[in-house]
Amino acid sequence: LTALMVCAAAGLIDSVDRLLGFGADVFLRVPMPYEILQSRTRGSLEFEQKLMGLKHRRIRIGDETYIMVGVNAHDLARLFGHRQVASILAKHMYVIQISRAYEHMYTVKTFQISVDSLLGSIADIL
Repeated sequence: LTALMVCAAAGLIDSVDRLLGFGADVFLRVPMPYEILQSRTRGSLEFEQKLMGLKHRRIRIGDETYIMVGVNAHDLARLFGHRQVASILAKHMYVIQISRAYEHMYTVKTFQISVDSLLGSIADIL
């Protein structure tokens, strides 16, 4: 687990804020046994389905088979009932996703302008 995950699970708002400020990766996921997490879902079918998702793996240790799921800091904050921390993490994730989308759009647009000017230059030469 990362420091951000531990602080999110413990509900330490100030520590979560500080770690995010230092650039902690809010999207990082680590594998955890589903059986351990299942007791924390408190019968929430929606959250249980979200936890299981499509990216779970079964591993065998000795005679036991475990389902491993990937969790991030946001998942842990929700599992342990820290709504304010989960909200902070969700907003941070949203801002990062929006900025990445904007960067991608800007890069594509800049590339298109460069290609258009290059084609214009080639047309002028010909």
